[in-house]
Amino acid sequence: SGRGRLYVLGDPYARIFDGRESAEFDPDQTLLIRTDETLRVPQRQAEELRAFRLVGENFTSASPLEGDSTFIAERYSGPDSLFKATRRTLEQFLSRGFRPEQIALLSWHGWRGSDTLSREVIGGCRLRRPLDAFDANNMRVFTEGEIYCDTLRRCCGFSAPCVIITEMDFEAVTEREKALLYLAMTRAEAALAFVMSERAYSALSRYLAGL
Repeated sequence: SGRGRLYVLGDPYARIFDGRESAEFDPDQTLLIRTDETLRVPQRQAEELRAFRLVGENFTSASPLEGDSTFIAERYSGPDSLFKATRRTLEQFLSRGFRPEQIALLSWHGWRGSDTLSREVIGGCRLRRPLDAFDANNMRVFTEGEIYCDTLRRCCGFSAPCVIITEMDFEAVTEREKALLYLAMTRAEAALAFVMSERAYSALSRYLAGL
């Protein structure tokens, strides 16, 4: 349409897919707006994002919520301890008064490599998992359940009051891990927890010590 308008939203801090270049536009025909203000991220998370150097110094939160400090709720060393650590973290948030439908469980791994997302129930709550099917309105179909779950990489634009990032496993904090950490720390509107492997905890500790 000659009167149509194209709006493109981008986040330079969340470049998690390698090899994808940004679209180029004619500057004479483009109105470009940049902002470092976010409404979704609580104030404490914005402070931590700056402290972790995952965002620029001018990154600020316009959220009215102070939020919780991000914390590593649990560490794991194998599949069995991973499941128990994830369950304990979920139970912590439930005991604090979060309702199951307010909690999202996101895996650092993809679906094929995830042990957690293959389960139907964790901590007495059914997982609401996406299926490879779409309804008449082209919306993805989900299984019946209370706790939303998916992979972290598929959750650009997604948010929930309480977010648990599980199966965090990496050997070093590279640029890719920084982008994933940024994505993880900007999904939660109020409370966020990490469940990570021992080696990921060591890698993150080394990274923070070097800042």
